[in-house]
Amino acid sequence: MKKELSIIKVLLTDYICFTAWLAPLVFLIAYIFTQGKIESTSGNLLYLTIGCTGVGFMLILWRIWLFRDVFENGQIVEGQIAKIFFYRSRGTVKFTYIFHDQQYTKSCVIQKFARNFSYQIGDRISVVLDPQNPKRAFVVEFYT
Repeated sequence: MKKELSIIKVLLTDYICFTAWLAPLVFLIAYIFTQGKIESTSGNLLYLTIGCTGVGFMLILWRIWLFRDVFENGQIVEGQIAKIFFYRSRGTVKFTYIFHDQQYTKSCVIQKFARNFSYQIGDRISVVLDPQNPKRAFVVEFYT
């Protein structure tokens, strides 16, 4: 049974995507508030904002393409949370799964939200993986 990928959940849950859209936003706000007040940093902040936006946009496109490819062409297997650790606004989730009689362990860094903060060690999860590269896997519940 295929699960539908939510782009919004990828942007909010995946740490790389979250940082890729948040950093340019922070720089843009800083630029707007320093506009005309601090002469020497205003221009540098604009270039930093533009550069950060370009890099962030490319990172987001790459991550969404990666998630979409695995969710559309991947296979869903059962997995289990092996370790979960949250610090401030982000966390690391280590999970295990078996594919073709081989056990894999994968970690992912995610943003801390109520829905993913409630997972505990030993919880059963659904894992979507790339059959050509089983090490490329994602926890379905985080992104659907």
